[in-house]
Formats: sequence, structure tokens, C-alpha cells
Amino acid sequence: MIKVLQQTSKMRLTTALLLVSAFLLVFSGSFLFRKGDIFLQASPVVRVNAKSLHGGGSRLLISPTCEKYVFGQYAVTPTLHGQTMTSRSTYGRLGNRLLWISQMISTSEIHCCDVLLPEDVLEGWSPASSFFAYNQSSCKRQDGMLGGTNTSGSLSCSEVSAEQLFQEWKSQQTNFSQCPKRLLEQYFEINDTHVLGKQCPQQPFAVLHIRSGDITGGAYDEFSGVYEPNAEHTGVHSRYWPYPTSYYVAVIKNVRTRAPVMKIYVFCEDMSNPSCDFFHKLSEVDVGIVLRTGEPLLRDLHYLLCAQEVAVSHGSFKSVFELSKLKVLHHFEHQLKSQNCTQHDHCELTREKSARKCTFSYWIDDAKERDTFRKNMKVWRNSGYQRYLTNSHLSVKSCSTETPVSLLNLEMLSGEKSSEKW
Repeated sequence: MIKVLQQTSKMRLTTALLLVSAFLLVFSGSFLFRKGDIFLQASPVVRVNAKSLHGGGSRLLISPTCEKYVFGQYAVTPTLHGQTMTSRSTYGRLGNRLLWISQMISTSEIHCCDVLLPEDVLEGWSPASSFFAYNQSSCKRQDGMLGGTNTSGSLSCSEVSAEQLFQEWKSQQTNFSQCPKRLLEQYFEINDTHVLGKQCPQQPFAVLHIRSGDITGGAYDEFSGVYEPNAEHTGVHSRYWPYPTSYYVAVIKNVRTRAPVMKIYVFCEDMSNPSCDFFHKLSEVDVGIVLRTGEPLLRDLHYLLCAQEVAVSHGSFKSVFELSKLKVLHHFEHQLKSQNCTQHDHCELTREKSARKCTFSYWIDDAKERDTFRKNMKVWRNSGYQRYLTNSHLSVKSCSTETPVSLLNLEMLSGEKSSEKW
């Protein structure tokens, strides 16, 4: 009898210790785990059961640092507060979608709304978590009291038009604030080592994103020799001229100067952009350059967001890199760079790994070449002559600054917001 009591006491003591350990693990906010011979500190993890919303199982997710939204068991209860903001439509391709979704999240913060993100943002991606409940203790109403839902204003906690949200963002041109960035990172399962739930390659690499397809689609008439844009692309995106091939070549020279053996991936949706044809030839003689074309966007996006260095193209797709791991940003400007940068290929890569280290700006240095290019590319028609100019040799120069440039502000730097800057 005594032995039985002793065993029972030991079992109770063991159970109590396990419960205390579990309690400390859940509420400590962080914990240490061993990986090889190194102890790493991790953010708290929650297992979100997404089956009721997505028809799938549960996944292990890293909790975002945005304190205005709560996660865990509430992630599958869209009626938690009865006030949910979501979209009743979609708008644009991936770049524009991220912009209006970030606007929806920012608006939800103002109105203390739960957020239900669409599940079809990226083709082929099934998010484990798309509902984010607002932490009502963080809500401050217009009367200064805490709690409750602020439903004043034109946009309240309800279904809203994606296009309307995009126009709201366009009028403000705001950067991704903390909560939109963190919720989108949760949605796409992005952390320090993973993108879209997959581990990033161990070795650093660079990517060149070359826009094609929607602005360059078409074919040469075999009799007249005139380039004829695809019917569905005629007159579309007249302000979205492609960046010159010489810009991307200058980026490669820059990267090779600082990191001679770094692999460089060139991404083209298809081969319609003349720059893609150039890099197709180059990749056959340079093993350090890999051309990726015609791949599913889901697969390409993993590489694009894992890259350490990124050369962006013309258009809103660059907004996806707000979620990336990039340390060095390369971008093209149509006008001369100001004096506020270093006139050589320099970039300090020894700072903390989470921050972007520096930005390289590129421009056409020769005045005659610059004037010819901007005069003929100001209104993009995808003509044969414009395509020739895109792929012609231009004297492109670059400079660097250690002051990070917002990817979203590059819309204005590149002349996308107004053609008057030409």
C-alpha cells in the first residue's frame, strides 16, 4: 500500500512539473532550442488549425510581432467580434494585390476590425492562416475610450472593394507598416530562414527580375518586319516601359566586383522581353548565371524572396520584395542621381542581418543616350524601335547609399506615378 502511495505521489509530482514547464514555455514569449552545437532563440510558435477554413491540416507557424492582432485558437473564428474586414473582389496581379491588402490591414487597424485575407492571392498557395482577430484591448475609439469597434468613416468593418482599396493606397503611397508586413509574413509563412514554408538556400545569391509578358508580348510580322504587340496588350501599361538590358548588365558587374562567385538568377515570365533573349545567350556561356522562364510564380517567388540581392523591374511587382530577405537593392532611375551617394560600387555587408544594408541606383550617364531613351520610351507602345532601344548598349553608371530606399517609393523615382518627370 505504501509503495503504491509513493508511486502515485511521484506520478503527481511529475505531472505537476510537466504542467509548470508547459506553462512557462507557452507564456515566456521566447524559448531556447538546440540546433547542432548552437543554441538559438526563437519567437513563440503557435499551431493553427486551419482545417475549418482551408480544408487542410495544421502547420507550425511563427507568431508575428504585431501586437494589435491575436493568433492561435481565434484564427479559425471569423465571427469572434462580429466585425471583420475582407474584400468582396480581387484586383490586379500579385504586386497590386499586396498593395491593396496592405491598405485593407492598415484600415482595419484604424477601425479595430478583424481581418480576413483572400485565399487566392497567389496561385497555388494555400495559406494556413488567413484570419487575424483584432486585439480589442488595443482598440482606441474616437471618444478616447478603449475597447469596442470604431465604425466611423467611409471604410468600416465589412466587405470592401479591392479596387477601392487600391485607389486608397494609390492616393497615399504609404509604405508597409508593421502590421501589414507581419500579417503578410504570417500568410506566406515567411521568417528568417523560410519563405512559403520552405527553407531558403544556404548560399547567398542574387536575382534580376525582368518584367515581360503583359508589357512586351507580341511578334514580328515575317513579311513587313514590323513588331506587332498582342491584341490584348495593345495600349496597356503605356507608362510601364521596360528597363534597359544595360542596367541589368551593370548590376551583374556590380555583384561580381563584390562577390565574384555569387550565383545570379534571371527571372522572366516568358521570352518576350528582348533583355530575356540576351540573358538566354549569356547563360549558355556563363555558368554563374541561371535563366528561369515559364516557371510557376509560386516556385519563382521562393527564390525571389530568399535572395540576398535583388534588381527590381518597372512596376508594382517590386512591392513583393517588402517581404523579402534582401540585403542589397538595385534599381534604375531615368534621371541623373543626386550628389547624395558614393560614386563607386561599395556596399557594407557587416551589419545586423535583419536590416537592408544599402541601395544601388543606376542611370544612363551619357546625356545624348539618356535623352534618346527617355524621349522614345516615355509612352510605351511595345514597338520594334522601342524594343531595339531596350536591348541597345547604353553607358549605365551606378552609385550606392547606405540609406535604405523604400521599394514603394521607387514608383515615383522611376516616373511611374507621373510622366511629367520625364
